Amino acid sequence: MLIVDRKLALVPVTTNDSASLATVISSGGVLDALLALFDSIWRNANRLGSVRRRDGEELSAQEKQVLKLLGEGATDEMIARRMGISVRTARRVASYLLARLGARSRFQAGGRAVARGWIDEDDLD
Repeated sequence: MLIVDRKLALVPVTTNDSASLATVISSGGVLDALLALFDSIWRNANRLGSVRRRDGEELSAQEKQVLKLLGEGATDEMIARRMGISVRTARRVASYLLARLGARSRFQAGGRAVARGWIDEDDLD
């Protein structure tokens, strides 16, 4: 998404090929909602170059979401699509989590994450 002067939003029609087709939104509630979304994300963003600090077994929000999706049996492509990240990033995070949990499968990773209290059993559909 691209926002210009808080008056215009350019939103890709598909997540797979954002350069091919986009919708222009110039007024109304949809533009207001997109501006609010942008402001919220901007407020919670880390400074460029800052290091994310973790203590012990704390998971990032992204890792927690990937674990939930792994527990549901999602593929890397499904994880990428649902989270709006690249397939490469989804694959990297999933591999890291499986190694960290000592899991041999995605299903086992979900089970071990529940056992460690990283995610709730209710999070797995």
